[in-house]
Amino acid sequence: MASGKVDHARCLVPAARRAMRLAGATIALTTLAGAAGAADWTSGYGSGASAQPAGSIIAIDTSVTATTSNSIFANTSVTAALTGDLDQTSGWRARVEGQVGSFEYRSGDDAKIIGNQQSGSALVGYEWAEPDVHVAAYIGFNYQNIKLDPVDPSNGTRGHGYGLRVVGELYANPTPYTMVSAYGSYSTHANAYYTRFKAGYALYDRTFIGPEFSMLGDDFYKQWRIGAHLSGLTFGRFQFGVSGGYVRDSRRGPGGYVLVDSRVTF
Repeated sequence: MASGKVDHARCLVPAARRAMRLAGATIALTTLAGAAGAADWTSGYGSGASAQPAGSIIAIDTSVTATTSNSIFANTSVTAALTGDLDQTSGWRARVEGQVGSFEYRSGDDAKIIGNQQSGSALVGYEWAEPDVHVAAYIGFNYQNIKLDPVDPSNGTRGHGYGLRVVGELYANPTPYTMVSAYGSYSTHANAYYTRFKAGYALYDRTFIGPEFSMLGDDFYKQWRIGAHLSGLTFGRFQFGVSGGYVRDSRRGPGGYVLVDSRVTF
């Protein structure tokens, strides 16, 4: 969500400090929750998990995103292999997702709007697994509920509703020292979409550093992000990553973002 005219000279620095505090809380939250891909507060999960320990059949993904425009969203998903496993075997998958968050923006008459959002999805799909490439496609339904205080009549995404949702994911290692990750989702509810692309070079083993780019939005706003990521820090079955950079929102203007994610498999 987003809006209006913002005096960035006055609010960007304190907002940045708040975002850094949120980032610290994010690290603690994702560590306790134990998981993640690359979630976002509009339309759900991104991809980005590197290879799972052989034989894993369940993955729990969690991510938290904070921006300098006073938004913070936490996402959790559980993906289960209905056939095969998540590492080496192609097969059918089931996924459930949940999301909670809050955001601020200014309406057309410069009133401050505070929003709270909850959403969830239930999806089924198929994953094609090769040693260096994983491709997955999902379809299902999602529910979203947004409450605004005060009510903003110009924001047609407020209230609750259901939609059909599709998701596509790609993770590949073109060489032993490189990775590419891509994710895209679309929901018929409010025409919400989210895409994320990452590329990386190995610092060591399966820990990668490199650029990332995201585009997201719905019927009310559009946003893009460009930044850098550190992905694939691994401790047994636990994986951890962090990214951040510049964000440009059609209603809130420019700012910064921090995203922390993690994944655990069983």
